[in-house]
Amino acid sequence: MRNLKEGIRKQFYTELGKFIAPEGYVEHREADSSPTDYTFKKNVKPGVVWSLHSHLGHSKPPYAVYTIMACRYEAATERLRTFLEKHQITLISNAPVGFGNSVERYTQQKHSVLVSSENIQEAAQQTADRFKEAESKYLLPRIDQAVAVDEYLTKRPHHWPTGDLFNCCVTILSYGLLTNDRALVQKGIERTFEILNKPGYSQRNRDFFEAIRKAIEHEFI
Repeated sequence: MRNLKEGIRKQFYTELGKFIAPEGYVEHREADSSPTDYTFKKNVKPGVVWSLHSHLGHSKPPYAVYTIMACRYEAATERLRTFLEKHQITLISNAPVGFGNSVERYTQQKHSVLVSSENIQEAAQQTADRFKEAESKYLLPRIDQAVAVDEYLTKRPHHWPTGDLFNCCVTILSYGLLTNDRALVQKGIERTFEILNKPGYSQRNRDFFEAIRKAIEHEFI
């Protein structure tokens, strides 16, 4: 059964790669990724990368195709990295700036695509079509980081690109650093603690946020 799944997996992702290649996506293998996970990336514009991450679920066919889409602001990630290094903040060693979500959350069809040996090409086409639909609804409107920054500053967490306070903090902070906007940097940390200090809100990463606040006070105030 394992050999069957492996065979279907290889054929399926080969076909999927063909369908999304015309859009500029190429397969990318992360050094620490599982051999059963597949990633395709696209350089959308300087400093911005979109990606599709996928794997097959279920132990027996038909296998469910689970797909995540993501945006990474590479220029902002690099600017944040230099800031963290300058202030010797090591609580989180890798702090990517971006967001991601399930493809099915942004498509009309909410159930997973199912793939077996009988429908590999069809399933790959369905997956590609759904990804393109979700891409236009979720990734494209936020191709400019300023849009995501505004959402984190003005919308409630359940309307954020992703409902994670860490992403909120680093997205605003990195954009302020990238654009040399001190006021925005300050707004970012204020917004972070506005949410963090709400009764009952998770205190995950609080030490990191505290370190960021001290670094901002040291550098800008």
